[in-house]
Amino acid sequence: MNTLPYSIDDLYWFVLIAEAGGLSSAARQYDIAKSTLSNRLVRLEDSLGVKLLQRNTNSSNLTDAGELFLREVGPIIHRLEGVTSELTNREIEPKGLIKLTASGTFGKLVILPLIAGFLRNYPQVSIEAELTDKRIDLISQGVDLAIRIGELNDSNLYAQKVGEVRRVLCASASYIKLYSLPHEPEQLMEHSFISQSRSSSKIRLTKNDKTRQFTIQSRLTVAPSDNLLAAVSAGLGIAPLAEIQISNFIKSGEIVRILPEWELPEENVYMITPSNRYRPLALRLLLDYFKENIPERIQFLKNNG
Repeated sequence: MNTLPYSIDDLYWFVLIAEAGGLSSAARQYDIAKSTLSNRLVRLEDSLGVKLLQRNTNSSNLTDAGELFLREVGPIIHRLEGVTSELTNREIEPKGLIKLTASGTFGKLVILPLIAGFLRNYPQVSIEAELTDKRIDLISQGVDLAIRIGELNDSNLYAQKVGEVRRVLCASASYIKLYSLPHEPEQLMEHSFISQSRSSSKIRLTKNDKTRQFTIQSRLTVAPSDNLLAAVSAGLGIAPLAEIQISNFIKSGEIVRILPEWELPEENVYMITPSNRYRPLALRLLLDYFKENIPERIQFLKNNG
């Protein structure tokens, strides 16, 4: 059997783009980045060897080939969508395996406790969770959901923001006793730093309308991120620790916040899936559960972490 030179998913998005009246309209209607739709359309056109949509600055129109393709393919895609929807609606009890990934610290403090509650509610669902700071290719690894923090690089994935987190500069009380507190950002360069990767060596601090940016030299690199706290507690230096993990350590005096009036940038928390279509019931329920509970869990840990 011959393999098709294009994916059904690309056909599906071509039909939606065409029926919406162009890339911009489809991006607004389906809440997906225009660049993502454009990449899918280009991939389909390249595989077919024909231009399907004529694009310019203000509008986009189907070519003759695009009109023909839409007439033939459109009904097939809609029928496929109808059958899929019918099968999904028959799935009354959520079941099956969900594969997800999250970073070390956030996964351990936020995601795993929430998973425990979800699994108690749905006994026929299983979850395989990989906690790692490495960016996993969701499609090639067969991952259903990633919880990611910070900038997103892959525009072909569907992202939904569910919260914000921040890191704060910290050191142990024992380290401060030996080396004293820095009182200005410039004094940070006189101290030892711990980071989770060599790429995390840049620090940007803000205070009102003032900004300071530094490239630090880490004496120790520790991964995954949840191990940074142990290194700081051992008195090995200053590190940017997740705000959600240090509240109780700050209260006890074991950990001291450095330059508390200066802040590191806030980072967005996203749920990432390969597509926002054709999700099984168990995954849809987990996404809704995370959307509702992740912000509450973050706030709880800021006060009690």
